[in-house]
Amino acid sequence: MSACRPRSATAWKDATRTAGGNSPKTSCSPCSTSSANASVQKAASLHTLERYRTRIEWFDREELYTRFKANLATGEEVYNLDLQRFLFLEGDHVTHAKPRSASGEADLIGDLDGRDPLVCDGKIFDGSSRGKGYLVKGLHQIVKYAHDYGQHTAYLVIYNITDKLLELPTDGTPGAWPPYTEISGVRVYFIHVRVLPPTTTASKAGKATRVTLTRDDLTNPDTT
Repeated sequence: MSACRPRSATAWKDATRTAGGNSPKTSCSPCSTSSANASVQKAASLHTLERYRTRIEWFDREELYTRFKANLATGEEVYNLDLQRFLFLEGDHVTHAKPRSASGEADLIGDLDGRDPLVCDGKIFDGSSRGKGYLVKGLHQIVKYAHDYGQHTAYLVIYNITDKLLELPTDGTPGAWPPYTEISGVRVYFIHVRVLPPTTTASKAGKATRVTLTRDDLTNPDTT
């Protein structure tokens, strides 16, 4: 296996598609190899997290929400443990729950023994005590964790347990998935997962309430 080849079959296919159908080049200088590997790993991680979002929203909302409601005190862990299992089974990431670092305990850090740890944090959004301010604090926490592990990319998974439409800011192309923001040299991707089971069809649900998280909210957490 060349130094530039992704470590998973999915990542290899994604990289091949990105390259226009041709196999990625395998002759690389050390700098280009590192950059290519980081790019491929990011693409593979995003692909895995997109599959996770789809799995929850399409198939597992009811089961996980029932477990969440039965254990509200630590309900966030229900989703984070499920995410940890999925990352291992689907993304080949061996994750460590709440590893200690200089800034505290991140919910999930993957591949600690490798050169590029996966920095991922999961936060509940309930629209009240765990509302916009809670997400902003989570964002700044994950930036600190990324600094602790020498990473420039991190992933904030948002478990939306409300029927509200959560609108997230992006420093990228408007409407493109996933939205992301760059703070203090770290690009944080927002993975928004609707985890509340639907109680009616979309056509009968009526107009949903929107909650908008702005760029100003992110840069001024004390005012959120």
